[in-house]
Amino acid sequence: AMEAGGPPGRAGAGGLPAGVRGLAPARAGGGAAALVVHAAGLHAEAYRELAEALAAAGAAPGGVFGLDLRGHGDAADLGPGEPLDWEPFAAEIAAAARGLRARSGGRLVLVGHSLGATSGLLAEARCPGLFWRMFCFEPVAFDPAQQEEGEAATQFLSRNAARRRAEFGSVEEARRRLGSKPPFGGPGGVTPRALQDIARHSLREIGDGSGRLRLKCSPAEESQTYIAGSRSNILQGENRRSLERVRCPVVIAAGTGVGLANGIAGVAGQVAACLPDARVERFEALGHYGLLQDPEGMAARVNALLAPEGSPLPPRYLHFGRSRL
Repeated sequence: AMEAGGPPGRAGAGGLPAGVRGLAPARAGGGAAALVVHAAGLHAEAYRELAEALAAAGAAPGGVFGLDLRGHGDAADLGPGEPLDWEPFAAEIAAAARGLRARSGGRLVLVGHSLGATSGLLAEARCPGLFWRMFCFEPVAFDPAQQEEGEAATQFLSRNAARRRAEFGSVEEARRRLGSKPPFGGPGGVTPRALQDIARHSLREIGDGSGRLRLKCSPAEESQTYIAGSRSNILQGENRRSLERVRCPVVIAAGTGVGLANGIAGVAGQVAACLPDARVERFEALGHYGLLQDPEGMAARVNALLAPEGSPLPPRYLHFGRSRL
């Protein structure tokens, strides 16, 4: 079925790896490329405004690419009860990264969000050397000492996703609904462009002749994705130990951490402490969808991580107040 908004450049087209689409073109001469990997329930096209900001900031002269993980966007649907954990997502990211590294002279930057950040860290831990730099906005992780709170947050997110409305009469109806309340709407919501891109590319025609639209990432798929994340806690057991193999410079970025849905912001320091070369950047003005709230500011922070060899990287801890970056 066609996308509600029409195809913007199909994933896997033009010799790109499966599931990968171009979000912003390369500059003449090329250079480091960026791979953006989305949060649960979203898709690559939600980040096109961020991709354009990354390109404008000079952070990705080799182009910006997005990946739709299974069950999201235009990727294949998940099977019943899938995924069991986030290892399949990590494997998808690794496959995409290998294909893109060949195009970017080996300098590939991950810009991962939530699910995409955690799965990207798992991919690098399983296959060290995929990424040259990693900018991870609020990777999902739970303090093992607060197991009960972590499980409560997982169940909260899973239940909310399972109850999500799945069908709409139009893209505009979906956009208005998304924008009517947090996290996408309200004072701390995403940009109008991001909201439009989320709605437009989250839907496909049902195909029954009614013209009605259905979420590509079904409520059941999103709900199961949250449950699976609890089995891939990067602060626990072998997953935690494996982070020692992530040798490239990493930024763990986080927003305010206010509310049950955003408790993962609070463990940014713990995740960074497990990595050999990590730094923490906190943003008081941003929530869990910070990459979509302030794309220009986030692009500037990604660019700061891309210091040439021999130049200093950002300090180990930075705190940004409530004013815009």
